[in-house]
Amino acid sequence: IFLYMLYVITKVRKLIRQRDGIPEKNCVGCEDVACALCCGCCTVSQMARQTADYDTEEAAFFTTDGLGSKANESQPLAPVVMV
Repeated sequence: IFLYMLYVITKVRKLIRQRDGIPEKNCVGCEDVACALCCGCCTVSQMARQTADYDTEEAAFFTTDGLGSKANESQPLAPVVMV
């Protein structure tokens, strides 16, 4: 399970960085795996902050997107495609 989680966190972090145009600053070429390996919980928290604007949306538990907006709850989750 550890290796699977390491892989998933690394891939998702890389996709978020590519989508938002965030360059690697340290450990160029392996920064994503280094962050996932050193502290997976911190990396997941960082990705959550990067992908949602908590200044305009209220965070909420048990929703499809982690936000308090009722409009988003009726939409099903989109499948994640890993390449």
